[in-house]
Amino acid sequence: VEHFVRACSQIPSLFAAIASLVQNSLDAGATSIDIIVDTKNHDIEISDNGRGIPGSDLVTFVGTEWSSTSKSYDEHSVSRGRASGDSLSAISHLSSEIEIISLAAAAKVAYSKRYNIAPDGSIYNLKTGIAHLNRKRQGTFIRVIDFNSKCEVRRKAMKPKTELSLVENFI
Repeated sequence: VEHFVRACSQIPSLFAAIASLVQNSLDAGATSIDIIVDTKNHDIEISDNGRGIPGSDLVTFVGTEWSSTSKSYDEHSVSRGRASGDSLSAISHLSSEIEIISLAAAAKVAYSKRYNIAPDGSIYNLKTGIAHLNRKRQGTFIRVIDFNSKCEVRRKAMKPKTELSLVENFI
């Protein structure tokens, strides 16, 4: 429950989730960021051309304490008073599933990770490996599946047009 409460306070809206993921892309040196939002299914996709997550780090990364701006998965990069990897962790706790595909600089193959986080914060259905669909450019792709699925009150209160308008203004 503690993980969920912390996640709710850190990521209060769809806009906050997207803004945090975009900020992580920028922190990783991205100069191009693609955003797709499916408000009907509550899915978010962010794809960037930043540094990417090295395969060895992605395999050990479990969605709680890693940032592409860190030197390793257990060393936080703190910016604006918080660790930039924290936002993906918070989003993970609010969503049904997270998928990450990343091609790091100088890597020959992209690596993938897909996982779910239970209400108690434990990870299940963890799948990692070489991505079947290799990325053609360096960077990271993140798919958030069923955002806010663990908070039905938020889903019912969400106003997709307002949230998307905030995203458009942010970009």
